[in-house]
Order: sequence, then structure tokens, then C-alpha cells
Amino acid sequence: MANYPGDVTGDPGAVAALAAVGFNPESQPLWPDHWTVYWGLTQKIFRLEFDPEYTNYACSSLSGPACVSPPAEQVLPADPDASYNYAARLLANPALANRLQSVANTGNIQHPLITVHGDQDSLLPIHTDSDIYAQLVQLAQRGDRYRFYTVSGGNHVDPQFDDHYGIDSYGTHVLRPILPCARAAIDALAAWVEQGVAPPPGHAIPRPDPDTASDLANHCSLT
Repeated sequence: MANYPGDVTGDPGAVAALAAVGFNPESQPLWPDHWTVYWGLTQKIFRLEFDPEYTNYACSSLSGPACVSPPAEQVLPADPDASYNYAARLLANPALANRLQSVANTGNIQHPLITVHGDQDSLLPIHTDSDIYAQLVQLAQRGDRYRFYTVSGGNHVDPQFDDHYGIDSYGTHVLRPILPCARAAIDALAAWVEQGVAPPPGHAIPRPDPDTASDLANHCSLT
């Protein structure tokens, strides 16, 4: 958040900084909306839950907005949450690591699990989230009960598809709804658990061709 808005100001260093922490540079058309609605709100909700000491149990600075009110959805560079350093806070606040243990992802799954994650995800970038989790599953030797599908063109949420499809090249040729892939994954998981029919190995799901809006919104194959 401290490095945004790079694509608006034309600062290539800011774009590179966001890419360095996992964001796909190709997904820049999604960044303004995510900065306005998602990034700040997500940071504040989870940071206050796990590390309230960072701002002395306040959501932000004394002059900052309330924690989850609409103004808090945008975290400006001067806001302390914009410069939150997770690694430094682990050292400064031992309680943080203890709290995170209750929700820690270990990869030691006990039942079949399917992950679908879009390569355009502008809230939780795939390279710093699901890619890492897939590695944890392999380290835990649970790969036989896990499938990981990368949805080419998929974002974290789908409303932005309507904002871009038929409007610009990104929406017409890159972005796609991820919901039909989630539905396909749920059906595959049910068949795996209830009938013993294992889904195909994990892979990248290509954007369908033809790629009309109806095709993209209603069809996705895991094969």
C-alpha cells in the first residue's frame, strides 16, 4: 500500500515494488479498484485482530479513520498500516506469532482439498499465497489428496469482469470470471470424496476459446 498508486503516477519503481511482493504486473487495471475497496480494509481487519499492539489497540493513528468504516478502506501512505512490516513485527511482538498459530496453514491436510486461484488475483497474489501453500502440502507429503489449479485470467472476485469486458483489451482478452471454475472444483471434490473419482492433476486452466462473455461466465473445465 505504501507503494501505490504506481500505475496512476507512472512511477515504474512503484509498479516494480508491487510486483516484488507478488502482484502480477499484468493485473494493473484491477489495482485502482482493489486499493479503493479491498487492500486497506483487509490489512486493518486482520492486523487489528492479530497485532493490535502495533497502534496501541487503535485501528490507526489518532487522526486516522475508524477501523472498518468506509474511509478505512483506503490506506494512504501516511497511515501506519501502509508501512506495516510483518517480519519486523514478529520480532518486536512475540504475541503475534502465538496468535497466528491458531490459523496457521501447515499443508498437513487430512482430507481431499482442491485449490483454484487466479493468476490475476489482486487481493491475495497467487505467488505469495497458493503457490506457497502447495509447497507446504508437498513438504507434508499430502500431495496425493491435493489438487491445485491456476485459473488463467482469474481475479480474487468477479465484479471487475463486468467493468472491463468489451470495454478494454484487458477485460476482453485477459480477465475472466473465476466462479465457474470454483463450481467445477466443488463438483470434482464431491466426486473425489463421495465416489473416489480423483480429479486430473493440477495445472493451469486456459481461458476458453471461444471466449464470449457467456462462455467465460458459465463454463470452466478442470480437464
